[in-house]
Amino acid sequence: IRDRDVTGVQTCALPIPTEEARQRWLRQLKKVRRAAGAVRDLDVHCQLVTENFLGGKSAVAAELAIATRPDKLATLAEQAHALGLWLKNRRATAADALCTTLDSHAELLLHAEQQFIAAMSHRRSTASRTHRPAARLALEDYLRLVDAMPLLDKENLHDFRKGAKKARYVTESEENDPAAKAIATTIKRVQDAIGEWHDWDILAAEAREALGNDGEALRSDLAARAQSAYEKALRMTTTTSRRLVGEWRASRPRRATRKKAQ
Repeated sequence: IRDRDVTGVQTCALPIPTEEARQRWLRQLKKVRRAAGAVRDLDVHCQLVTENFLGGKSAVAAELAIATRPDKLATLAEQAHALGLWLKNRRATAADALCTTLDSHAELLLHAEQQFIAAMSHRRSTASRTHRPAARLALEDYLRLVDAMPLLDKENLHDFRKGAKKARYVTESEENDPAAKAIATTIKRVQDAIGEWHDWDILAAEAREALGNDGEALRSDLAARAQSAYEKALRMTTTTSRRLVGEWRASRPRRATRKKAQ
């Protein structure tokens, strides 16, 4: 039974099915996450540049060099400083877009989250022998992702990371379930490893866009860091996927077998 409140947002007198509520929540999360992700990525990239290339005196020297001869980026630090300025300008634009998205979607996101929580509570209150906990639902989501992407490479690894978010969100809906928490932690490790590679990879692409031929030394350094992070992420993802497949198989309910007549 659905109605609309004074804000025009749909409300439900009765909890909607869990899967429907989950999909609504994920759709709203995706819209907000994209806008927030752009700002977050640029913040991280600025931090990577500062921490890895602009320590202490090198930052001051690079700033002075660019101020006196901006058309010539001779050192790695100068190239990094120029990239940092470019990233900060782009970040300001992304922050404006995030504020616009939050203004238009914050209420819808809150409502979708409330529907999902209500649906999960209703499911728990009517649990029966067919009840499936969040940990198992999350494992099934993750394994469907593994089946859909059996071979991972640079073209689809980030898509795998994004797909894994759905499984992690489900586990985090069960705050008091140790099994769900453990799976959430495991999936987050995979996402963090892939995210580290993706940050270095995108930063290398941003350096190409921002500096062009003037950033050869920096681009070469970033490419090497991205490759190392990629190999680490691929190992982490492969090992974890095998482990979660094993956990899913172990969690399957065993069918009772009749004893053979003696």
